[in-house]
Amino acid sequence: MDVIVDGNVHLVASADVESGPAGTWRSDWPDGQTLTAEAYEKAMAAAGVARAVLTTTVRRDGFDNSYTAAAAARDRHRFAYVGNFDVLAPGAHAVIEEQARRFAMAGARFYGGTADDAAAWLDDDRAAAAWGVAARLGLVVSAQRTRAGALGPLRAMAGKFPDVPVVVHSAADPALGADAGPSEADEVCALAQWPNVLVMLASKNISVTGDASARGFLERLVGAFGPSRVMWGSYAQFAGARLPATAPSLGDLVANARKQLSFLSPEDLSWVLGRTAERTFWPVLTAAHQSGIERSS
Repeated sequence: MDVIVDGNVHLVASADVESGPAGTWRSDWPDGQTLTAEAYEKAMAAAGVARAVLTTTVRRDGFDNSYTAAAAARDRHRFAYVGNFDVLAPGAHAVIEEQARRFAMAGARFYGGTADDAAAWLDDDRAAAAWGVAARLGLVVSAQRTRAGALGPLRAMAGKFPDVPVVVHSAADPALGADAGPSEADEVCALAQWPNVLVMLASKNISVTGDASARGFLERLVGAFGPSRVMWGSYAQFAGARLPATAPSLGDLVANARKQLSFLSPEDLSWVLGRTAERTFWPVLTAAHQSGIERSS
């Protein structure tokens, strides 16, 4: 049976609704809603999700990674930990290194203070110091607030640090549809030229029933990157987490991903729904899969 991996899920322990750093990003969680490690494990079991990448939610915890790190430490075979870091803060590179060594951190999400556009800071010299730590320690990097219209700095840093795996979240949210034109989708697919760049699909990227432009973009994206560089994450966008109880469950999200990605072969689908995230965040656990990469790329 294929291993399903949630490549990006946010846990929230406190029912107090707060915003991220300096109130920049208002919380989008329902009032009083939490997703504790225990609750998420139950959702995983019901949905058939074997492993998950636990990522600190900037909208509730900002740059406080303590709960996410502790939750991942419960079972490092099942959980990988990705923390949030302000790469423009004094001594940011030292903070990243300390947390990576202390908590066996798998990856880091880079932010530039309260800026909501990564193009404003991603190739800043201070950010480069953080990328250097990632390169030295083998961390996966997520450059947050990176959207299709501002990929220049991301290309520059991916080229400067070719050994650092870089995950582009939500497929960079390109504009799609008859009025959007091809430019943003082209920009995203062109990132495949950098071998260290991977793409994370969110539910909003794959809920494409009846939308030919979105379906066409998915087909182009997987064709450009290959399935072994595309992964899926729930982003806690399911009932009892970031969405109200009437929303689809985690299991529903997995089922919908299978349906919307049914144009893929079973082998390729197994990469997108699990093996890509496994290989990226748990390289030791997935050594047995290495021989299959060439066949599915």
